[in-house]
Amino acid sequence: MKSCICGERSNFEFIATNDVGFDHNRYIGKKTFKKYRLCKTCNSIIRFDKDILNPFENEYLYSAKSCKTASQRLNQISKFISDFVKEDIYHICDFGGADGQLLNIISNKYSEASLSAIELNIENQFKKGINYFCSIKEAAYSKKIDILIASNSLLYTNYEELISIIKNTSQRPKFIFITGPDFLKRPAQLFYDDVLYNGSIHGIKMLLERFNYQTYEASDKYISNNEYLIAGVLLNNKETKILKHPEQKFDLKIQKEVILNSYSEQARKANQKGSIIIFGTSIDSAILCSFLKNKYIFTKDITYFNETFINRNVYPLNELSGEVVVPILMNNRKEIIKKLREKNSKLEIED
Repeated sequence: MKSCICGERSNFEFIATNDVGFDHNRYIGKKTFKKYRLCKTCNSIIRFDKDILNPFENEYLYSAKSCKTASQRLNQISKFISDFVKEDIYHICDFGGADGQLLNIISNKYSEASLSAIELNIENQFKKGINYFCSIKEAAYSKKIDILIASNSLLYTNYEELISIIKNTSQRPKFIFITGPDFLKRPAQLFYDDVLYNGSIHGIKMLLERFNYQTYEASDKYISNNEYLIAGVLLNNKETKILKHPEQKFDLKIQKEVILNSYSEQARKANQKGSIIIFGTSIDSAILCSFLKNKYIFTKDITYFNETFINRNVYPLNELSGEVVVPILMNNRKEIIKKLREKNSKLEIED
């Protein structure tokens, strides 16, 4: 992809790193050589080496249905959409719709709408009430899309399929909702080796605005503070409206080095102790564990039956006693430590 999603064609910085990376399925760390292109106008980052992992070669360890936190997130996204769109809707399409849980939640608000999901492998995906397609174009050809949703799915693409549909003035959806992790607030996201394109909030807004969408950001009432949820509303006027967004400096290599050094130092201290309990099953926990040499297990606020992370069991918080380590760069770490002490007095927690 020659241009950035924001439309910039030349204002780029090229970065090469050799560090540990993970996928979204197994979280097994592996050191590889990576090449990035950073847009200096909007800070969007694309990988352009050939060692990007395939996120679809293994099924996720748990679905949104069996994970309470993920289900709550989908409910909040659905609430934002229904609060935002008050008019009649006749076709809703979820790009990367998986088993259709988000679509089924939304269908309670828009009972007249037909539901479509875009998935690469649709052989075993047919669900009652949901039409599965291999591309947005196929779904739009069957019936014009009113609401297009992309929840974390654009991370694994180069955005070309989205651009192709919004370039076509006769096929542009009325509303577009895009969610994803905000790596500017949480740079640990950059350690996922199955992510092709980390689009910044500015870049995604500029993309939509180039094709005549007015953009809005959801508040933290609907989404966590390290994610974005952007709404695009198609304007009636025919003139393309491009808004300028401030250029910010983002140093990818330094950000990654800071994270690795922080977790290396935290692991060095943890390795001097006996077996430990790691709080959380996130990318922060995975990076920390890549430096650990002693025994460890996992815990978190909400667990599901037989949950595992990095091939280890995840135990309910109230069943444990011993030394707990909360990843040093985890969001809201101080609040997490405070809650852990309140919930289980048998835990010794590293400050």
